[in-house]
Amino acid sequence: MLVQEALEGSRALNRFRRMDIVVVRPVPNDRPLRMPVNFDWVERKVTPATNYSLYPGDTVEVTEDSRTIIDRMIETATEPFKSMMW
Repeated sequence: MLVQEALEGSRALNRFRRMDIVVVRPVPNDRPLRMPVNFDWVERKVTPATNYSLYPGDTVEVTEDSRTIIDRMIETATEPFKSMMW
């Protein structure tokens, strides 16, 4: 099963207009691996590069993204400067 199929099966696509999606994969003897999923809001589909295969034990975390378009524009514009700030 792929992330897109899991989202469709859970009806998460109908519940949230915008969402943040992360696949959490357990790793033996280490912290779980958190893999962000890119979602195309126009097409309402997971981008192919992050439409991960899901394995037993994986968890798909879906949270509502409440940021406004202005929040997103500011975040995109300031992204190159984040490494200089820290």
